[in-house]
Amino acid sequence: MFALLSAIFGAWYAIYNFDSWRREHQGKRQAELAEETLALFYEASDIVNIVRSPMSWGYETDDLKRLDDETDEKYRARKSAYVVFKRLSDHHVQLNKLYAMRYRFMAAFGAEKAKPFTDFHDVLSEIRRAGHMLSHLWARRPYQNEAQAERDAELVKTYENVFWEMLPEDDKIKPKVAAIVKEIETTCRGVIEARSTLYGVINKKFTR
Repeated sequence: MFALLSAIFGAWYAIYNFDSWRREHQGKRQAELAEETLALFYEASDIVNIVRSPMSWGYETDDLKRLDDETDEKYRARKSAYVVFKRLSDHHVQLNKLYAMRYRFMAAFGAEKAKPFTDFHDVLSEIRRAGHMLSHLWARRPYQNEAQAERDAELVKTYENVFWEMLPEDDKIKPKVAAIVKEIETTCRGVIEARSTLYGVINKKFTR
């Protein structure tokens, strides 16, 4: 009887140990994924700030070719818009890492938790659309009438508030990026902290 009880207890203890190891291993992998994801979002947030900086340098448009029969005004407008596209291209490796992480994140935490990836992609698309519009709006001269000039001035202001970094009350992108980072922080930090707690509990059980 004692031998049977010992065998049952030994089997239970082995299963318990294996389950504890499995949960710890899974928690460690999820925590590492969460840490990597959060770091990528922090980096991507900084990239958006760099991309939208109103300060530009001549070398950023060195590879932009002037089109045949393009007026000086149209060329200047296209150069001003090109700066942001150039910066996005220069940081495509880091941004692609973020996009590639999306599927691993979905597999680990569910599609609904991966919404910040889509939202961040939408923000970059919004910046690109603003750039395309401004490359035309900045070159619209002269105007046929005052009404058209006022209408275009409003459009320019709207798109510039997306394209360039503006004062807090006018900036359309900074609040969106901040909200995205906050949302992914909530998910990732919850996983990281939960893993730390689980690891501590398991260590206490096996070091007594």
